Amino acid sequence: MERAQGQLEVEMQNLEEEKNRVIEEAFVRAESEMKAVHENLAGVRMNLLSLQPALRTLTCDYNCLKRQVQEFPFMLDKAIGEAKQEVSDDEDPVGHL
Repeated sequence: MERAQGQLEVEMQNLEEEKNRVIEEAFVRAESEMKAVHENLAGVRMNLLSLQPALRTLTCDYNCLKRQVQEFPFMLDKAIGEAKQEVSDDEDPVGHL
């Protein structure tokens, strides 16, 4: 009985040591993965910071193009009117200028 209890205690000690080893390995692995996640987040943050100026430029360009598109019908009417005026001026007889 004492021998069985001794073996049981040894086995319990071995299991406790194995449990502690597995916990330590999991902790080290989790710490390593967390470090990789933090490094990836830092990279994403840097990419976003470098994209901000480009996005501002694109936004400005988009707004300029949108304004030009909105003004296009007026500019087209004006150009047609000027072209018609030039054509009618050219049709005047030479002696009347």
